[in-house]
Amino acid sequence: MAARSKKRQNGSGVLPWIALLLLAVVVATFVYAHVHVVSQHGTAVHPHMPPPRARQLEEPVIPTMIETPAPSQTKRKKTINDVAHELDPMDRLLEQSRMRVEAGKDVCADDVFIVHWTHVPKAGGTAFAGMAKKISCARNPAIASSNPCCVRDVCVAEGSCHSTASTCPLVQGIGKHTSNMGRLALVPCCGREWYLSTVVSFLRYAIRPAPTDDELAKFGLAYDPHRPYHPVKVKKERLTGKAAAPLGALAATAGMGKGTQLALRAKGYASWPVEKRVEFFARTGVNWAELKKRLTEKHMAPNDDESTGLLKDLRAVYDSVALPKNMTYGGSQKHRFPRPGEPSLQARFCAKSSQDLLEGVERPHECCHKRGVGASSATMIRQPWVRGVSAYFYRGHNPNYDAYKLRPGLWVHPNDRKFYPALIGQKTYTFKEYVGMPEYQNVITKMFGDSAECPQVQHCRRKPGSDISATCDMVTGCHGYRNTTYLDESHVDSAVEALKAHAFVGLLEAYNASVLLAAAEFGVTNLEEDDFAQSRPSAALQADCSPSRVLRADADACRAAFSAYSLDNVVYERAHRLFCDRLDVKGLLERDDVRKELTKRKLCGEVDYSKVEHVCGPLETPAAYEKLRTLRAACVPGGLGRLKKNPRQPPPQPRPREWWLSTYGYHYDGDRTPAS
Repeated sequence: MAARSKKRQNGSGVLPWIALLLLAVVVATFVYAHVHVVSQHGTAVHPHMPPPRARQLEEPVIPTMIETPAPSQTKRKKTINDVAHELDPMDRLLEQSRMRVEAGKDVCADDVFIVHWTHVPKAGGTAFAGMAKKISCARNPAIASSNPCCVRDVCVAEGSCHSTASTCPLVQGIGKHTSNMGRLALVPCCGREWYLSTVVSFLRYAIRPAPTDDELAKFGLAYDPHRPYHPVKVKKERLTGKAAAPLGALAATAGMGKGTQLALRAKGYASWPVEKRVEFFARTGVNWAELKKRLTEKHMAPNDDESTGLLKDLRAVYDSVALPKNMTYGGSQKHRFPRPGEPSLQARFCAKSSQDLLEGVERPHECCHKRGVGASSATMIRQPWVRGVSAYFYRGHNPNYDAYKLRPGLWVHPNDRKFYPALIGQKTYTFKEYVGMPEYQNVITKMFGDSAECPQVQHCRRKPGSDISATCDMVTGCHGYRNTTYLDESHVDSAVEALKAHAFVGLLEAYNASVLLAAAEFGVTNLEEDDFAQSRPSAALQADCSPSRVLRADADACRAAFSAYSLDNVVYERAHRLFCDRLDVKGLLERDDVRKELTKRKLCGEVDYSKVEHVCGPLETPAAYEKLRTLRAACVPGGLGRLKKNPRQPPPQPRPREWWLSTYGYHYDGDRTPAS
């Protein structure tokens, strides 16, 4: 206890001394600071500081004036570069364009002609896409030698040979059933910017090795040893190594389906070789770094050494035709269409020019003004109710095969049926139910008269004046299958005006005449016999029993669909008359082959396709009803093939009336006559 008390007393005696020491430090610091301030700002001189040095003002030195001659009165002519430091960026681009014109330069010389293709579902768009490719070939003569659009049957992506990304990057919208009529002006103005933004998907498929032997073997194919890159069918034993077949066993054509598409990709390396692919991308502004990266990633070149091998040869090809660096993808951001959130001065400028074009602002020197609204636009349409029947029987275009997820959880894809309750997964909708669904009604009116009211486009335009809003119409559109119960006559007028602005509008019912009209409008001179044959003939029309043909001949189905597609009927009729007038202007209306086709299809005559009696009335005549009964008689349980195999068996009875009503919803009984 004594020791602990002594330790506490010693500790308590130290603390006061520490406090006094800290107080002394604070006081000394305050005194020093006070003396320093006085010495710097006060008038008194500190005894321990040296006196301040007296400041002396020196007389300024006046330099001797040297006389110089007056500047010449002749002013140096401004160059395009001088303008860059004097104007707002948008005005700068306008002034540079004007000065190029004054210098005699073609402002469209470095542009590419993009075909604005609106692909109406089941209206011949896929068949006519080959003609759209020929248009892009004819309107881009400077790159025709390497343009894949000029090569027939090129397919770089075997997943689908009917899309822009797999066949022709200069046609916008192949295989996409979306539309945006803002492109009527944007595509002529912003063609290059759109191409350089979307070409990456085409490049990804185009720059890769040809299919290997193993890939071809999976589909029973092998390369013909006498023709490079030409796959042909081989016998099964040749693939397995048993009793190898001689070379003469090779067939002339490849298989069907995916095998055919794979064969088309392989053949593309013969018709459009790698050297031509690099030349095309060079001429259209793709940077060499992008191509080199792709070549090395896909092991087409062993390494990135450009001094030897394939890269050396391809680099020589590229350098011989490449555009200036500031006009290439990856070389200068201002010459590329903007990605989301990315600024692009050039894209905003071309979008502004397109708006001026629509508003009639006089800018005759601009490339887009030189072409005009709709100069790049083309489409095909079809008689509405026949188009509806065709779509109902085609996969992906009806609620029984909901490829576009229009009503998730209610309409299903066939591959997903097992994941749903039987009430939903096994449900099959009739044509009568299909006709009443607003998603599939008035498709033409939606795509041409209401192409900017869907949530996708509205969201894209949410920031007026921004880079995205200025150009979003080029990359965003509204699908033809959507619920638009608000459509009215004003949308009909808008659709007709949009179609009038198109450089070309064709009718599937007059396919051959449409080919001739497109060729005359866009200057296509290399038409072939195959151009007049529709691709992908409908299997639904080839079978002995064809419910599709039955419904097209059923007057009840016709009247129901005509009522559901009331707006489209008016648009089609007015577009039909526009088509006839353009045939006349181009001198095609009196050609024998054209007149024969039009007469057969009852076009450009007295039939008014906006009147139900003109469309459905002819199906109610006695002769038409007998034809309908004949078509129904071919639909028997088990099919007619069973009867052909055993002619002695009693002929089966045709499907009864109740079956047609429960399966498709309509069964015309011939109880009406057409109104007079």
